[in-house]
Amino acid sequence: MLHEVQRYMDLSPTSVPHKVIRDTEFYNYHIPEGTMVLPLLSSVLVDPKLFKNPDEFDPENFLDENGCFKKNGFFAFGVAVCLGEALARVDLFLFFTSLLQRFTFTGTKPFRGDQHRASVLQLWPHATFL
Repeated sequence: MLHEVQRYMDLSPTSVPHKVIRDTEFYNYHIPEGTMVLPLLSSVLVDPKLFKNPDEFDPENFLDENGCFKKNGFFAFGVAVCLGEALARVDLFLFFTSLLQRFTFTGTKPFRGDQHRASVLQLWPHATFL
């Protein structure tokens, strides 16, 4: 559930700037060594190749065919992983667990995909910038 909340809410649609360490070809674009690039993460989070209904809130996006959790590679990984990620995930888990233990939540009318999605930095849906 938390992964889907983070995917759908998309508080930070861009990553931190990265410096290209060697000449690179990306989708037929030449990116010279030393170029600063700003990855647009939100384009991955609404990719229909990765999510069957990318504009809908669907916690099953992170479940495999057996109903088990599957972590996708577009969340932080590798040497660029946020050092505070593990602590942040534990805090999120404890926060939401305590809410669920203390309160009863009921649904309202379903959210429609054409409604405004909140974001700290607002970008256009399905935008790709190179």
